[in-house]
Amino acid sequence: MPIKPGQIEHFKNVAGDQVQIEREVKRIIESNGVRPMFNHFYMNFGKKLVSLISKFKDAILLTEMEILQTKWIARGLDANVLNLIKQYYVPSYSIAGPFTLDVSLLDGLDYLV
Repeated sequence: MPIKPGQIEHFKNVAGDQVQIEREVKRIIESNGVRPMFNHFYMNFGKKLVSLISKFKDAILLTEMEILQTKWIARGLDANVLNLIKQYYVPSYSIAGPFTLDVSLLDGLDYLV
């Protein structure tokens, strides 16, 4: 399959962005004493975070970021380090902790049981 015009430049831009994400996440995790065996997981969090930022904005972005962070905290990552990574990419947002669901609001919804 032939290379389309602009395809190589696009790849260079995407690869450059990827390298920048990995460098910054690595700087954050190394400065916070994260054990090297967990580096890959924090890198994955940073990449997923950038993906969310490119897809969503405002309240939806904040909700998706909370869901993402909750997932990685449940997998054993440090919430403080995850917050530092988020603050690097989205410094203007105030990021809440993990969300909670008030199950009393679901009373009478038999299809969820």
